[in-house]
Amino acid sequence: MAIIYSYPTVASLQTTDLFIISRVPTDPDEISNFSVTLNSLSTYIIDQAFNGTDNYIPKFDGTASLVNSIIYQDDDGHVGIGVPGSTPNPVHKFEVYDDRSENLPSDYTQVVSTVVGAPFTGGAGGVLSRLSTDGGSTFPYGISLIPGTTASDLAVSGRLAFHSNSDLDTSSPLGILVK
Repeated sequence: MAIIYSYPTVASLQTTDLFIISRVPTDPDEISNFSVTLNSLSTYIIDQAFNGTDNYIPKFDGTASLVNSIIYQDDDGHVGIGVPGSTPNPVHKFEVYDDRSENLPSDYTQVVSTVVGAPFTGGAGGVLSRLSTDGGSTFPYGISLIPGTTASDLAVSGRLAFHSNSDLDTSSPLGILVK
């Protein structure tokens, strides 16, 4: 007598958490269909298809395989792009590292682009860094770089000081102060 396999329609599966998965049995006495729960199915899929390295942001490599990107986030929330090391160690909230020895002079480390429709009168886009001393309710201190139509502007919300030959300490920079 022939064995006739029947499969439920998709509509009947909507009331249960089971899927029917067909496979070729390795043992002739084995049933070729078995059921798994959604939890065990997701665990199987993640274990088989989505392996990766902790703290790396994954990317597809052009062959539909997931690999590690150059973006890394440590357990303290520091995000690094291109930070060197077998385990990258970004020490700042957001860190971009670029080894310039392999780059052309016109290959910038970082570019911020803004597109504005006509008529452009200047002052759109740019880079803004601001500081709040009240938990983010207000930002009374800021500095920005603003591209313009005839010149690029540097804008600050208070006094501006330049520290030449500075040690780049952001809380109290040392060096020759120019105001």
